[in-house]
Amino acid sequence: MIYFANCHLHSDISDSFLSPEKLVGIGKQLGHKALILTDHDTVKGSHRFDVACRRAGIYSMLGIEFITKGLGTGFHLLGYDFDAEHPAMRELIERCSSRHRERCHLLFEESLKNGSLRPGVTWQEVLDAFPENDFYYYTQVFTVLERKGIYEHAEHPQFIKDAFTIPKEREPEIEAEIGFFTPDIEECIHMILKAGGVPVIAHPHAKQEYMDDLIKMGIKGIEVYHPSITEDERPDYDALCRERGLYVTGGTDHAGTIGGFGDIFPKKNRPDDCGGLAEDDFFKLYRRELG
Repeated sequence: MIYFANCHLHSDISDSFLSPEKLVGIGKQLGHKALILTDHDTVKGSHRFDVACRRAGIYSMLGIEFITKGLGTGFHLLGYDFDAEHPAMRELIERCSSRHRERCHLLFEESLKNGSLRPGVTWQEVLDAFPENDFYYYTQVFTVLERKGIYEHAEHPQFIKDAFTIPKEREPEIEAEIGFFTPDIEECIHMILKAGGVPVIAHPHAKQEYMDDLIKMGIKGIEVYHPSITEDERPDYDALCRERGLYVTGGTDHAGTIGGFGDIFPKKNRPDDCGGLAEDDFFKLYRRELG
């Protein structure tokens, strides 16, 4: 059964190969009645996505996914229905998107220099190919390389391994070099709330121990229906939301047809009903019934 809504999607404005318009087209073909674009640390694709949804007769709302840290671990944090022009929120998004752009540029130049990336494309060509973006990732780099015939589509996993995979212990060094560190989750929760939005913990697989602290910080929902949430976890997270007055959300993320990676990564080749949201729960969020 295809869910009424898919509330966790990524486009080529962040780290997918699919344009905002293509996502909407696939979503409509699959039978979704509501879609939310939640690109990582950017809202640059939101207007195009909203226009495509309206033309397709599909419900939508503004979304984003922040990559954060806190409580001794990492979290992905979804934000829904916020004011993207709120000064503090706009500054946070700009900081976060610039971090990805500078990190990608650093790894691109380093990989060219050490020979782990095949030559033939400049960083300026990557920027020129995606002029709307403020977020750049290996997906934009690979798209340009593939267009020029430097890599074949099937070489994508090896390309990532060779040029864009680094040891975790090196991340602090890179963050120090680009001058920006991963934002604290509590800061991001408060920013979403200040901008009038709904902060939701994304795909909290094996993170039940943090829920009380996160609720105290101000989260308003949990992504219960996501491919990474196990059958054992889902009832507990769902019950927690109902008991604490939190929004239940869900989406396929990078999995399934609309994820755009199923032909490259076997783990992403999942059924199209691997995540999403029922109609009643979607409209609770859409109408802001829980605040």
